[in-house]
Amino acid sequence: TGPLHEGERDGLGGRHGVLSTDGKRRELIVTGDIVLNGGTWTHAATPSLQNTDAAWTSGEGIYRLIARAGGDFVIGADAAIVARNGFMASQGPGFAKGADNDRMGAAHGGSGGNLTQSDKYPYQPLTYGSIRAPVTQGSGSACPGGGAIEVSAVREFTLDGSLDTSVVDSSNWYSGSGGSIFVKAATFRGGGSLKADTRTLGYCGGGGRIAVVLSGIGATFDGFTGTFSCIG
Repeated sequence: TGPLHEGERDGLGGRHGVLSTDGKRRELIVTGDIVLNGGTWTHAATPSLQNTDAAWTSGEGIYRLIARAGGDFVIGADAAIVARNGFMASQGPGFAKGADNDRMGAAHGGSGGNLTQSDKYPYQPLTYGSIRAPVTQGSGSACPGGGAIEVSAVREFTLDGSLDTSVVDSSNWYSGSGGSIFVKAATFRGGGSLKADTRTLGYCGGGGRIAVVLSGIGATFDGFTGTFSCIG
């Protein structure tokens, strides 16, 4: 609901967002309020990478959904920001294979894999990413990992809808890991949900990471009655 800072325009007249100060990412920056009353925002899927690529080793992938409001940020009950398109299958810093080249559940905020057959799976994938400022994507195993959402408000963030970086449910036996959700605001309220889950069937991956950081003096979470979930 506020003017969008001018970003690079594409051939169709759209905007890619503002290039960040470090030149690594595009951000949607609104000088006033952001209000989503319905619909879904998401980001593009991370393409195939090599394990030597910086996007792989950092865990950040190529794309993240980053939106910053200069006022309030409101996600209504019928709206959602969903990023379930992190590292592709068999990719990311939390991916590993067993001794006979079989996949195992990928790691991220928590360990994945088949912990009951240590002789077959001697190397468990390591967890990665920040606890206080998570920006990393979920790693893939037999299916892709979850994506990454970073949203902020100078004033209040109201969440009555959902923020979701969970793994897409599928019939794959070994799942990718959940993604990241990072929220920054002066105050936080609502009754919505934040989810960075993985599948719970088969040899599941690790859950993702969620952090909500409040900067307001005396701010608490008393005004939020919703749920947080990083099942893995």
